[in-house]
Parts: sequence; C-alpha cells; structure tokens
Amino acid sequence: MHLLDEIGIIGQKFPSESELLDALNSISQRGAILGYVYIAACVLSALLFCIWTFRANRFVRYLGASNLRYSPLSSVGWFFVPLLSFWKPYQAMSDLSRASVSPRAWSSIKRDVKLPVWWTFWITAIVFGAVINVAALGVNEYSEVDSQSLIVKMYIISDLLWFTMFFLGYVNISQISKAQTLALRRRTKKSDSILEAESKRLNYPDFSSLNVSRRKK
Repeated sequence: MHLLDEIGIIGQKFPSESELLDALNSISQRGAILGYVYIAACVLSALLFCIWTFRANRFVRYLGASNLRYSPLSSVGWFFVPLLSFWKPYQAMSDLSRASVSPRAWSSIKRDVKLPVWWTFWITAIVFGAVINVAALGVNEYSEVDSQSLIVKMYIISDLLWFTMFFLGYVNISQISKAQTLALRRRTKKSDSILEAESKRLNYPDFSSLNVSRRKK
C-alpha cells in the first residue's frame, strides 16, 4: 500500500542518490493510481455520510426532538459552504448527538467528548492536506532529495490524520445510531431490564443520568 511504501522508505539506506530518487518516483507513480481509487472511495463515503446525516436528523424529530438549530437539509448543506463549514456542521452534529440520547430533553444532555475530538481531526486533516498540496506544487522528480523526502513524510502524517478522522467518524455515527435505536425502543415501551442492559452496553456517558423506565400513564 502507498502508506506502507512511504514508511518503508524512511530510515532505509540507499547506495546512491539516484536509487533513492527511483524509489521515490516509483512510490509517486503507484500513489497516483491509488489516488484515483482513494478519491472515488472518498466521494462514495461522503455521499453515504450525507444521506445518513439527513435521515438521522429527520428520524430524531420523529422520536420527539424539537427546537434543533438546524433542519435535516441544512445539516447537510452547511458542509458545502466555504468557511461556515468549519463550525456550522459541527453544531448540527452536536445537536443530533444529544437529541439522539434524549429526544425530548436533549438540551440538558452534555456533549460527548468524542465529537469535538473527531471534528478537530476533521479540520486538521483538511487544512494540513491543503498545505501539503501547495507545498508539493514546487516538487517534482528533478527536485532535491531532501525536498522529495519531506513531502513524503508530510503525506504520511496526512494519511494518518485522515485514517484517524475516518475511524472517529465511524465511532460517532455508530454511537448516534445506537442511541436512536435505544430511544425508539423506549418510545415503543420495551421492557426496563432490556433498556438498562442496552444502556450499559452502549456505555454512553450520559445514559447513567437518564431515567429509562417507562412512563406510567
């Protein structure tokens, strides 16, 4: 894989500078091919994420949530607005996360710490990626070895940032989906023992403060 190739080159000794350049150029060629695959995967992931965000925001309203700051459509749309996309989508995801835990009393729920950590990696990966792309414009196969090696190391850091961001994104999506499932079961009056067991298994930080017992009419 591209990332493993990059890591393997660091610390490896080459008999001559020309061999090091050949190795770097080989990685660049393979990286170009993998880059198209990566872009296609990112586009598909972004499409699925937008669909999930819209449906999750719409579903949490069915569960009883109200007065959320952003509609299902705007929760997706703010991702595509320059500059405002740095904080508006985060606010929408924060509301969604809390409303999924307790739809009718979501404003009193504390924010899950994993959400700001995920968003920090998101912004960092985007900004760092932009910096690398600008820096790489002046580097080609005729550039000095140190310049090419620096760009390779920067791409390694960028790859690690994106992988971490994707993983944390999956964790947050999974957490919200499970919370909505639990809220739906509370709405349909599942047994208290099942709800309490599921709350402990989800290990959501605010579940311990919630009363999951069924309301008696």
